[in-house]
Amino acid sequence: MHKVIHTVSSMATEAAGTTVCVRRLVQESIQAGWPAEVVTINDAGLSNNRSNTGFNIHSFKSDFRSVPSIRRLAMSRSLSFGLGVLARDAAVIHNHGLWMMPNVASGIVSSREGLPLVISPHGMLGPGALQFSRWKKRLFWYLFQKAAAAGCACWHATSEKELEDIRSFGLRAPVAVIPNGIDDILPAGKPHLRRDPGTRTLLFLGRLHPKKGVDSLLRVWSGICSEFPDWQLEIAGPLDNSYAAAYEKFVREMAVPRVKFTGAKFGQERLEAYQEADLFVLPTLDENFGMTVAEALVCGKPVVCSRGAPWPELVSRGCGWWPEIGDSSLEQALRNAMCLSTDKLAKMGQRGRSWMLNDYRWNSISDRMLSVYSWLLGGGSRPDCVVL
Repeated sequence: MHKVIHTVSSMATEAAGTTVCVRRLVQESIQAGWPAEVVTINDAGLSNNRSNTGFNIHSFKSDFRSVPSIRRLAMSRSLSFGLGVLARDAAVIHNHGLWMMPNVASGIVSSREGLPLVISPHGMLGPGALQFSRWKKRLFWYLFQKAAAAGCACWHATSEKELEDIRSFGLRAPVAVIPNGIDDILPAGKPHLRRDPGTRTLLFLGRLHPKKGVDSLLRVWSGICSEFPDWQLEIAGPLDNSYAAAYEKFVREMAVPRVKFTGAKFGQERLEAYQEADLFVLPTLDENFGMTVAEALVCGKPVVCSRGAPWPELVSRGCGWWPEIGDSSLEQALRNAMCLSTDKLAKMGQRGRSWMLNDYRWNSISDRMLSVYSWLLGGGSRPDCVVL
């Protein structure tokens, strides 16, 4: 059996998108007969507790914890050493993310041990992501990441858009185009949960960050909310940063009505937020996949998602809108959606749910990734998902 070692900077709940993807990919890999373990810095207390995850998480402490500027890079000599020890019993190293030292360690160790390296950037090479801390990322690339990624046997893109991002960055290694998966998180027999029958909810759930387009959403909402008095806007995301404070200040100073900031939501609270909503919105500037779109769809909610995320099938599948990035396009899409009856929106949501359950099950997604590992180890022809 071939063991795969997954490296990721954080397995904390707050890093929800990447954390969920790594956890479910590892679980499905093990179930399919491929042993897998995770190496990380931040394990959110999950280390060596297989009862919570079904697999081993090896968590190491970062160096220079008293120096904030270095601590953020998650530099860890113990992780590099530990990864090297684990790699002696491994067949593949699969790294998740960029711009931190554990992502560099995966490249160094895979090269030294002669193991195939797979890298999933998880959207970190998108133009929208690269514009934030641009010079720091450029410096990090040339000092550390470039050499560590040079031996990458195959990159992993979650969409055709991310494939283009990888190629635009100048990377020429093979790329496996495999979307993220989704679980059926909706309890049987509970397609909708409404606490206030007289109010309809437009939900945004995610990081409160300019990349996510929250500022655009608030501007558009302030201009159209008077036309839709039975609708409210719920913004669910961590409130512990300067962007969140600026958004709350905008709402107060502009006296924008019916906006609720409800904080970060995980687990049951996250599920209830989707269930209580009538419509989901993600006006993102740049997204490699957009897990919240898949989550909303599998919960039976139609979606308004900007073209910053790769969801053109929202339109062809009849379960949402895919407007251009910008206030005017977002405004038109929201008007078109919010004027529909509850029944029409519910029918659109059910079409989206069926789509997710048919095409995005995690076992199917894992099988495609395992075929890539097998190919890299010389076990068969190139999978159809791999682009040379």
